[in-house]
Amino acid sequence: MATGSTQPQEDQPSAEPILRLNTSTHTAPIRRIATDRENRYAVTASNDKTARVWLLPDGRLATLLRVPIGDGNMGNLNAVAMTPDGATVALGGWTSVSGTRENIYLFDRASGTLLRRLSGLPNVVIHLAYSADGSVLAATLGSNGIRVYNTRGAYEQLPSDAAYGADSYWADFDPQGRLVTTSFDGFVRLYAAGRYDVPLAKVKGRGGGRPYSAVFSPDSERVAVGYNDSTAVDVLSGRDLAFLNAADTSGVSAVSLHVTGWSADGRNLFAGGVGNQVGIRRWENGGSGPYIDIEAANDTVMALLPLKDGGILFAAQDPAFGIIYPQGQAKLLEGPGQLVFRNSLGSLKVSKDGQTVEEGTNFPQHILRFALTERRLDIDPPADGSLIAPVTEDRDLTVTDWEGGYHPSVSGRAIELDRDEPSRSLALLPGNDGFILGAEWSIRRFGHEGQLIWRTPAPGITWGVNVTPDGRLVVSAHGDGTIRWRRGRDGGELLALFIHPDGKRWIAWTPQGYFDASVGADELIGWHVNHGFDQAPDFFPVSRFRDRFYRPDVIARVVDTLDVDAAVSLADTAAGRITTRAAPITQLLPPVVQIHEPAEMARVTETKLKVTYSGRAAADNPITRVEAQIDGRRTDASERVLTATGDTRVGILTIDLPRRDATVSVIAYNRHGASEEASVQVIWAGRGSEPKPKLYILAIGVARYKDAELNLRFPAKDADDFVKTVRDHAPGLYDGVTVCPPPRDGRWTRDAVLDGLDWIHEQPTSKDVAMIFISGHSVVTPDQIYRFLPYNFDPGRIERTTVRSIEFQDFLSKVGGKVLVFLETGYSRDLFRGARAPLQTNLDRFANELAAAENGAVVFASSSGNRLSWENPVWDNGAFAKALVEGLGGKADKAKEGVVRVSALEEYVYERVNDLTGGRQKPMVAKPRMIEDFPIVAVKQ
Repeated sequence: MATGSTQPQEDQPSAEPILRLNTSTHTAPIRRIATDRENRYAVTASNDKTARVWLLPDGRLATLLRVPIGDGNMGNLNAVAMTPDGATVALGGWTSVSGTRENIYLFDRASGTLLRRLSGLPNVVIHLAYSADGSVLAATLGSNGIRVYNTRGAYEQLPSDAAYGADSYWADFDPQGRLVTTSFDGFVRLYAAGRYDVPLAKVKGRGGGRPYSAVFSPDSERVAVGYNDSTAVDVLSGRDLAFLNAADTSGVSAVSLHVTGWSADGRNLFAGGVGNQVGIRRWENGGSGPYIDIEAANDTVMALLPLKDGGILFAAQDPAFGIIYPQGQAKLLEGPGQLVFRNSLGSLKVSKDGQTVEEGTNFPQHILRFALTERRLDIDPPADGSLIAPVTEDRDLTVTDWEGGYHPSVSGRAIELDRDEPSRSLALLPGNDGFILGAEWSIRRFGHEGQLIWRTPAPGITWGVNVTPDGRLVVSAHGDGTIRWRRGRDGGELLALFIHPDGKRWIAWTPQGYFDASVGADELIGWHVNHGFDQAPDFFPVSRFRDRFYRPDVIARVVDTLDVDAAVSLADTAAGRITTRAAPITQLLPPVVQIHEPAEMARVTETKLKVTYSGRAAADNPITRVEAQIDGRRTDASERVLTATGDTRVGILTIDLPRRDATVSVIAYNRHGASEEASVQVIWAGRGSEPKPKLYILAIGVARYKDAELNLRFPAKDADDFVKTVRDHAPGLYDGVTVCPPPRDGRWTRDAVLDGLDWIHEQPTSKDVAMIFISGHSVVTPDQIYRFLPYNFDPGRIERTTVRSIEFQDFLSKVGGKVLVFLETGYSRDLFRGARAPLQTNLDRFANELAAAENGAVVFASSSGNRLSWENPVWDNGAFAKALVEGLGGKADKAKEGVVRVSALEEYVYERVNDLTGGRQKPMVAKPRMIEDFPIVAVKQ
C-alpha cells in the first residue's frame, strides 16, 4: 500500500469499473520517455492513461503501470522520470478529480507496485526529472512553477520556486545537481545545486517567446534550448545562460523544433518538433557544425534522451518510440497500438442501416470495412456505392472554419467550443435538421440555427463523423483507434469497435461490457478498477467474463434496437433463455496475484525453484486454489500457504524447472474463474540441458457423415496429410513421434472423438509437445456453444450427437507440455445443400477459450468471424490444410532458419489462405501471452 496524504472523500476517484482499451502498445500520444543510467529500461508516459516499461535495446514490454483514472483528462500522464538505478518510476499529469490537487505517483519498476504518492500539488504536472545521483526529484507545473523533493527518506519537499508566469515544460539536472528549467513566460532559469527557490540566472529566450526544452550537455558547459513557437535552437552557457550560438535550422519544414537532446559524449546536438517532415535534425560539433536530417517518426517528437553507446532514444506522439544509432539511422521500437484515422476527412462511410462502416487509415494507408451482422472485416475492399459519405455542404446550411478551426460558425453565427478545443469533422443531418460536429475532446449535435442539442465526451480526437440517412445513428472515428455508434436523438453511446493495426483482430462492445471478438482479440479491452489514490488500480480483460458477456447475438442487434437492454432481450428470446439482470462487474471479479520472489529476471542453477506469491480477492469470494505454469502450460507444484485470510493468500510454490530459459507464471482461482497470470523470467545457468521432447499427434478428420448430405471431400485426407508432413519434419526437433490410432472403421463418432481426446490427454509429459488437428463441420448453436459434428451427428439431436467446446477444453487443458491445436471447421454453408444446419459457424470463442492463460494452447483457426472454410478439388485439400501442409513442409521458413516457428507459420498460413480463397477465408491464431515463439518442425536442408 502506498503512503501519502489523504484526499477529501468527495475528491476520491470513482470505484465504478471503467471499460478501457488494453493493447500491448500505447493508443494515445507519448508525452515523455525516461531511461536508467545503464539504459536497460525505457519507460513511456501517455495520454492513454498508462505508463509502460520496456526492455532495451529490443523494446519488449516488461511492465504496465496504471494510475487512478476518471472522466475527461483524469489519468492522462504527461511526465515520467526513472531513478538512475532503474528501481523507481515517477509519474505525473492530470491526476486529480477536481484539477486542483494533483499527485506524483512513485512505482516500483519491477513489480508495478505503487510505493508512494506525493499529493497536494496546485496544478498539472508537465515534466519530471531525477538528479544524476537520484537524490532529488524535480516537477514542473502548469502556471505554478516547480516543486523539488529530497528523495532520501520521505520525499519531503525542498524550498521551490513557484514564481513562474506561465506553464513550465522542462527541467534537467547536470551531474553536480544544478537545475535548468523553461517556462512559457519566456524565461529559461538556472538553479544552483540545493537552492531551487531562487534562480542563479534567469534569461529571456532569444530564439522565441515560449522556451519549451532546456537540456544540459554532458559536461554541463552548455544548455540547448528549443522553442514551442519557432524553429530556433539556441545553445547557452551552462554557467550563466549567456548566449553562445544558434544551430542552423534553415530548410526545416516544421512549426517548431521544441525538443532538444545531446549525445552522451556531447559531440552531437539533436532537435525534433511539431510538423517536422524530416523527423529529427542532428548537428555535429555541439550544434555549431554541419547537420543531417533523420526520418524517425510520423508525428510530433516529444523527448530525446542520450544512450551510452552514442545513440539517442526518441519518443513521439504517433504514439511511437525508438532509437537513433550513432551512424544516424533510426529504428522504431514500438509504433501505435491503434489505427490512425488522422487526415482522412470524409472517408468515414456508413450503410443506410448503420450496420456497416468504412474508414480510411494513415500509416499505413488502407481502407477498412466492417459489417456488424456478418462479423466481417475487409481490408481495401472493392468500392461499394451503397455506402454513404458524410455531407458537409448544403446551400441551406453552411458551416465554416470547422477543419481544425477553433471558432467554427454556422451561417455566420459563432459556435461555442471549449477553450483551446479545435473542431475536426462535420456531418450535416438529413432534412436540414442541424449538424454533428466532431472536436478534439467531444462530439456535439447542433440545431439548424447553431443551438447546442447535446454534447458527449470523445475518447480521442474525433477525426470523422457521419449520420445515417434517417438520422437515427451517429457514427464517429476517434484518435484512440475506435469507431463508435451513438443515438442521433441524444448522443447516447450504443457500441464501439476497435480494429487492431494488424488488420486481423477486432472487438466490438457495448458500454455495459457485452462484446464480440475475433480470434485472439478478447483481451484488447477490459475493466479498470480504481482503489483510491494510494493503491494501484486493477485491470481485468473482458476475457475473464467471457461466460456472461461474450454475446455476438447482442452486438448484432444493438444498432437496430438503439437500446442495449432491448438487444439483450431479443437475443435471449432467440436462444430460448430467460433474461436476467447482469450482476455488476464488481461482483464477478477474479483474484489478483503477484510474484514477490524472484522479483524479476533470475539466473538459476538448480531445477527446484521456490516462488513466493501473494493473491487477493473479495472476502466473500476467496481464492480457492493456485497453480504454476512454465511457458504458459500448467505444471506440478507443491504449495506451502503462509497466510490465508478472507481476502488475502500468501504462499510459496516449489516448481521443477526445465534446464533451459523459461517463463514461470502463477495463476489464482476463485469461484468466478482465473486471475491474470503473474510471471517472471528465469535464465538457466546450471549444468546440462533439456533432452528433446517427444511429439504426440491426434488428427481427426470427418469427411463422411451418417447423414450423407453433410459429406465433405477432404477432412480425412487433410488429417492424413497433416500427420505425414509433421512426421517427415519431426527429426531433429523431437525424440520420436507417436500418432493416435484412428478408429478401426475410420468413423470418428462422438465416442471416438472423446477417446482420441482422452488419449492425447494421457500421453504427453510436461516436457513434450502435443499437436491436435481437427477437421470437419462445426456449428455454434443459438446458446453460443461451439459444437463439432462427428460422424454420427443427428440434426434432430444436436445436444446429444455433437462434441461441445467445454469437452475439448476439459481434456486439452490437462495435456502436459506445449499444445498446438489446428481447427479446420465451419465449412462453406452451400455444402449443407439446404439441409438441417443453418447455424452460425464462427470459431472465435472456442479458439479464445483454448488459448486463455488457464488453458494455454496455441490455436490455429481456419477462419474468423462468420467466414467459412473452403475446399476445392484443384487444391486437393481444404484451403487451410493446404496452406498448413505447405508451411510445415518448409515454405513458412522464409528466414531460412532451418525450422518453422509459430509466428512464421501464422504469417504464411494467413497469406496463403487469403490468396487461395480470394479473401473469402481469413485464418487466425490465438496464443497465450507467455507462450514463446517456439519451433514446430524442422526444415529439411
